Amino acid sequence: MQVISGKYKRRKLVFTKNVELRPTKQIVKESVFNIIQGRVEGAHFLDLCAGSGSMGIEALSRGASYACFVDLDIKYIQRNLEFVEEPYDVKRGKVESYLNYCKESFDIIFFDPPYDRLDIYEKSLKLIFDFDILKSDGILVCEFRSELTYLFNQFSIDYQTYSYGNSSIAVFNL
Repeated sequence: MQVISGKYKRRKLVFTKNVELRPTKQIVKESVFNIIQGRVEGAHFLDLCAGSGSMGIEALSRGASYACFVDLDIKYIQRNLEFVEEPYDVKRGKVESYLNYCKESFDIIFFDPPYDRLDIYEKSLKLIFDFDILKSDGILVCEFRSELTYLFNQFSIDYQTYSYGNSSIAVFNL
């Protein structure tokens, strides 16, 4: 796993070999950044369920001015951020708890919870939309198991989906 483009291009990122954890595939990461490419420069980026931090680090590498990383286990995020010069914060804890007390708003949010934790998707998306954590002209990208598209039907916000085998992303443009 490595940074694809920008200032930190080709930097290796460390991550566990634990089969229960699923880093975002390189093809998905590349597609996400192709979709949001014109919006990254100067953006405040929130990486929820950050895992290794690869999405937020990619955003910083491509010109985001700030990134916040949220996960229960932050050891890989911290190791991968050792070379990063841009401003960032790392928050250890449950995503829902962070969102309940979040006072910031972000231009771009990437959200990739464990595929089998539907409760995290539903609660967190509701909090993001209800508490204006995503700026009014922001972009929210959710990664999910391809057959779970119905998760997003409860929100009255337009979104587009893109599929990459068993992984898909939903992109919400506010």
